Amino acid sequence: MTDKEINEIVKKDYAKLDNIILFVTQGSDVESHLLNPNYLASISNIPKEKIESIIQKISIENHNEFIRRFTTKRAEIKSAMRSKEKFFEKTEKILSKEIPLPIEQIVGKDMWKILKEYKENDTLIIPSNTEPKPSEWLKDQNLASLLSH
Repeated sequence: MTDKEINEIVKKDYAKLDNIILFVTQGSDVESHLLNPNYLASISNIPKEKIESIIQKISIENHNEFIRRFTTKRAEIKSAMRSKEKFFEKTEKILSKEIPLPIEQIVGKDMWKILKEYKENDTLIIPSNTEPKPSEWLKDQNLASLLSH
């Protein structure tokens, strides 16, 4: 969602509630936060620069699928929030023309799944059974708090 969409669709309604912490992901989903190259380097012992290169490579190889997933996810959100449809920008207007897509427009679950199976020199980038954990590289304090529980 764009900042405008978040403000008009999400924050307006939930800002009035005292008993919740509003957490809106910076990317397309919570897994997007885990795609920070510094975070991935800290859990994989692979240099940040190499992680960035791998993400770039995966993003290019899966570009068309990532576009399809981004547009499908937006359609699902719009459908679920039909009463707020007038606040949504057209997907074609906000979809980047860059190849690869900016990481914010890649569904984090998809990239995370690929990274969990990706090997560099016969070594998994994300070690088996790795669970997300709090880290200085996860910028959002609400997310870090959620992961620590």
